[in-house]
Amino acid sequence: MAKTKNDPTLPDWWQREKQRRQNWILLFLVTLGILIAYFYAISFRGRIGTVRGIDFDSRSFIAFIHQEKDGNTTFYAVRSDGSDLRRLTPPDDKSNKQDPTWTADGKSLLYSSNRSDSKVMQVYVLGQGEPRQLTYGTGNKFQPMASSDGKHILFLTQGVVKTVLLNGNDVDQVLPVPSAGSSVGNDQGSTSDLPTSVEPKGPFLRASFAPDGVSIVAVQAMTAEDAPTQGDITSNDQVVRVLHPNVKGNSPLDFGREAFISWEPNGTRLATAFTEREMKDPANPASKSVVSNGIHLWDFSGKDSKPKGSTLIATAGGLIQMHDIAWSPDGKFIAFEVWETPDENTRTLRGVAVSSAVQGGLISTKEDVKAILKQLMLKADAKGIPSNPKWSPDGARLLYELRRPDGGHDLCVINSDGTNPQNLTEKLGGDNTQSSWAPMKP
Repeated sequence: MAKTKNDPTLPDWWQREKQRRQNWILLFLVTLGILIAYFYAISFRGRIGTVRGIDFDSRSFIAFIHQEKDGNTTFYAVRSDGSDLRRLTPPDDKSNKQDPTWTADGKSLLYSSNRSDSKVMQVYVLGQGEPRQLTYGTGNKFQPMASSDGKHILFLTQGVVKTVLLNGNDVDQVLPVPSAGSSVGNDQGSTSDLPTSVEPKGPFLRASFAPDGVSIVAVQAMTAEDAPTQGDITSNDQVVRVLHPNVKGNSPLDFGREAFISWEPNGTRLATAFTEREMKDPANPASKSVVSNGIHLWDFSGKDSKPKGSTLIATAGGLIQMHDIAWSPDGKFIAFEVWETPDENTRTLRGVAVSSAVQGGLISTKEDVKAILKQLMLKADAKGIPSNPKWSPDGARLLYELRRPDGGHDLCVINSDGTNPQNLTEKLGGDNTQSSWAPMKP
């Protein structure tokens, strides 16, 4: 009987097994490629899925508040190059959220929320997992800020400034100083001719730790409860007060209709901006008082209880105002909003300027104003109006909010030399505000 020959067109069992393995390897490589592509896609466009809070290295990230179309607020974080957009709070968290700021180690976010009680805002810390409540009791708590040593949290509640440990213990009131007869003479060497005994009773509006983690600066409103007029200060003004080891008492340091504050991030100086102050024209001291706006610098490095004050910018007759000042980490530059004020009824935000922190100047003519507006690093245009500048921890870039024509805001960054502007939240849409750079951890 003749033997049956194998069909040469059919692989033998080894060839079939080899081909099956090759198919599996090919399928694995294709799947791996898809996963890699997906990873890069979500890194560029944003994270989705389970939200675990701050479970990542936060360096180079910016946290911010995003307001959804339904009005709910959500925390997001995004890299400063626009990649890796991450949602930090889950969709089912419908609480109001505001004032995000990083802890000193960059591992957690502090913020205010009515998460536990819809009627009261408390301070929370968001690390990995669920947020942890730090404050309790009545009264809304706002604007939390961590000290540089990471141990204390500063916050505002019911018009006073308080601190609490990061573990939620030991709540203390720091301003106004909780003691009778705390009014102190103004022996600080102020250049603004403040009255020698001013003890405002009004609420504190904002406050900030100094880089030393001990000193505190705060802005307090003068109200009708205060004397109607105390020297140049009126009941409509705001005053800047400082708690500092080298300063006796906490009497007003600076004042104006609106006051803004910024510590030198790695130094001993404080910048204060003021608006609508009645003062003599420096160019003509014999003339009547005029409205002045400007920025003062205060050096607290001395040991004689008298911070040295100097004028960075001053206006005679109003003309422009400087708001929301921000000091660069190296102490060389100050960024601020520029508002044009041609008359007492008109005030228009024109953009953001960056000035040397050692160059003083007087703005006294319309030509001076034109020169300032021409030199703005960030100018208003059809896309929106730049506002609220904030330096990156390394000083290489400037973060700002772009006020869009539709009323919403986008977060943008630009190099410190004015190049490479980039919109970080354009694809996200909605309203994006209250940004906070994560610190550069060691």
